[in-house]
Amino acid sequence: MVGKGGLSPKRKGDAFEAKVATEQRRIGRWCERIRQGQGELVDLVALESCSDARCSLHGRVNHVYFIQCRLLGNLSAVETEQLQEEARTYNAIPLLAWKQDGQIQYKRL
Repeated sequence: MVGKGGLSPKRKGDAFEAKVATEQRRIGRWCERIRQGQGELVDLVALESCSDARCSLHGRVNHVYFIQCRLLGNLSAVETEQLQEEARTYNAIPLLAWKQDGQIQYKRL
């Protein structure tokens, strides 16, 4: 369904995810979108080389970010808890990304 102003909510969400992924790459992180429609808690996975040697992936030292994208930043307490648990399982950092005043904002959960 297309709402007033053009894109459907799903397409707006998809476009926002793509913008967040592009920004993650711009700041030097490898980032890929997770296949949607399968009930995934995570929209994007980003990797960043780190120098503190507190995390690792495949023999390389990296920080792993699990990013949930929400245009308005609305994530329920249950969704937050589920994302945090998923991140703990993989030693990842859970982030919420949203748009405010035309800018992408991030919050570590």
